[in-house]
Amino acid sequence: MANLLQQRVVNDAVIAGVSSSSSLPSFQRNKRAAFVSKKLMQKTSNSPMSSNRGAQSAKKVSKWSLVKLVFLGTCLWILFFVFMIVHHHSWITTTTQETSFVRSVRNRSNLVTEEGQIPLSNEQPRSKKKKKILPRHMPPNTPQDDERLRQAKQTVLAPLTSPMDREKYTIRMNTWRRNEQLLTSINHHSSCEGVAQIQVIWSDTTEEPPQEILHHKSGKVIVERHEVNSLNERYHILSPITTLGILSLDDDVLRPCEAWDSGFFRWTKSPDSIVAYDYRSHEKTSSGEWKYLGLNATRYSNQYSVILLRAAFIHRDYMNLYMSHLPRNIFDVVASNFNCEDLAMSLFVTYLTDGMPHLLADLWATDSLVKIYSHSGGISGKTGHKLIRHECITDFSKALGLFEGDEHELPMFQLVHDSHSVLELGAPLQHRMTNSTAMIVSREDKLMASVQDFTWRNINDKIWKWQIPSIWEAMKSGLIQNTVPWEKRWGKHSSKSLRLTKEEYWMALALLHGALDQEQIQWMDQILKKIKETDTTMHKDVIAALRSQQKTSLGTV
Repeated sequence: MANLLQQRVVNDAVIAGVSSSSSLPSFQRNKRAAFVSKKLMQKTSNSPMSSNRGAQSAKKVSKWSLVKLVFLGTCLWILFFVFMIVHHHSWITTTTQETSFVRSVRNRSNLVTEEGQIPLSNEQPRSKKKKKILPRHMPPNTPQDDERLRQAKQTVLAPLTSPMDREKYTIRMNTWRRNEQLLTSINHHSSCEGVAQIQVIWSDTTEEPPQEILHHKSGKVIVERHEVNSLNERYHILSPITTLGILSLDDDVLRPCEAWDSGFFRWTKSPDSIVAYDYRSHEKTSSGEWKYLGLNATRYSNQYSVILLRAAFIHRDYMNLYMSHLPRNIFDVVASNFNCEDLAMSLFVTYLTDGMPHLLADLWATDSLVKIYSHSGGISGKTGHKLIRHECITDFSKALGLFEGDEHELPMFQLVHDSHSVLELGAPLQHRMTNSTAMIVSREDKLMASVQDFTWRNINDKIWKWQIPSIWEAMKSGLIQNTVPWEKRWGKHSSKSLRLTKEEYWMALALLHGALDQEQIQWMDQILKKIKETDTTMHKDVIAALRSQQKTSLGTV
């Protein structure tokens, strides 16, 4: 209604204005009419009714603007949270708490018993995984630890009084789900004259040992079942042992029986020492900590400070003292990390003997090592293995009072004394027993006569007859890396496999001396092809002899 009245007023005024100026030309009258109409519209817009309508319109516009701002702000917040979820998912999950329902379901699912039943809420799980303790976070010794160390240091080791202790030793073999490698190792080592017994440390509670091991044909094997899967268990003696000398051995290590005798007879002269086949060293870093050195760095420095227990002769009492008197902080670090049990024992014995050097087997014996191949690898190949050992050698030494600045700092010993000798290695023997002729058994006397003329030039020509019995089963089974059977079994090739391996070289020397049986001679055909196809470093006389054997025994290649 207001609009109609307003339009009517404007029309009347325009008509009146135009009629009053009818004497003007037509174009001027139209211009005047437009001017009058515009002025009247401006006046009528200022009326109270028009202003109310404008206010309502402005209010409506402001309301829509507010809705748009709220909508835009909501979208921005949604985009922000999406960004946080994508790029900071870990942060969001750690700050988000589970509901009590989810926690209860998860806890109950973890408490399923072997019978498939869920226990009551007040029952506890059968076994709870312990939190991993890194060496760097190892707590200090407790007063009880220090007291146990004092008592261990006062312990007197049992003397080697019986002939059995000077002639025989017991192998304690550590293993974990490598049954083929384990059986290969047992088959060889059970044939050694000096082995009284082989105790297999079986810590696998889910799988049974193979029947071939439980009832081994040699009659020397005992499977020792452990309820705890820890590297500390290799020192936990559960079965009776008839000898004081123990060869601590990994299941993938092969050496000739004569090489083990070399270390054993050295140990009988100083039974409170450890006689090892693997040695390592350490050095100080810029941060003041110690760094664990590998084999090549140790050889370069020509010094060693610790030994490894994967192949070492040790007194039985040291194993018992380790389990009962080693500080619990060191014990827990070994159990938590599956690492450093060898460093723990090496440093522990150094502490107990006031820094007396660990002894090493003859150089030819340490270099006679043959590793049994494992497709799954081992503990030392895991990520961070060496980093943990850096911390172990530092913190274990601090706990045992062997660190730099302590009264009995971990000593260093010269590794090689005569670069031309293959007999002397490591610290000199410190006789702790009377070195009389009566204490030299016939097997030792025979060994000493065999190795006295060993040199770097003739070492391979001398020991091949000892190596063939130790490597043959592993060789034909494809368990010696880079050999021809290994390539065929695993389908692997490398630059090293193009060259003749030391094991293949020993087989060639055995062929040269006519010491192989018919099965081994037939297998040698594979090596002859490898020699023919590759540039080998074998001696010309050996190649010539191989060709002559080829004509008589194997036929033309």
